[in-house]
Amino acid sequence: MKKRKICILLILLVAVLLLGTGIFFLITKGVAEEKDGLLQNSRIYMTDVYYENGEVHYTIVNDTYLKFYRTEFWPDVQKKSGDSWVDVQFHGTGFEIRTTVYPFSEDGGRFGVINEFDKEELIGEYRLVHGIVDPNDIHIVGYFTITEDMLE
Repeated sequence: MKKRKICILLILLVAVLLLGTGIFFLITKGVAEEKDGLLQNSRIYMTDVYYENGEVHYTIVNDTYLKFYRTEFWPDVQKKSGDSWVDVQFHGTGFEIRTTVYPFSEDGGRFGVINEFDKEELIGEYRLVHGIVDPNDIHIVGYFTITEDMLE
């Protein structure tokens, strides 16, 4: 009788551990949803996106258990024009960043802005878009604004 209770207890313990592990992986995978016209994962995103002293800084956060690779060395830059986003040639000098983003990690990046813009042309709302090497065409997106005060 005692051995039977121990076996049942062990089976229940293993079932709870398997269920907990399954829930962990299900939750930390994230949810793919369309935001602002791009398919994005709810647990992979950009934070701390800002323009300062001629450079754009950003941090990619990977709150999933998945390792992924970025499709480009630097993100694409798009400027808000009315209700749509327009690609702009923005990159000047680049700084070394990793193209692999590991599970539960953050990876910072930055790049200089080319000097060919007039100050008035730089003012506006922008977004950075990184693609992920993924069959679902997931994007990592971050937003920032350049104001006249930032350019003085």
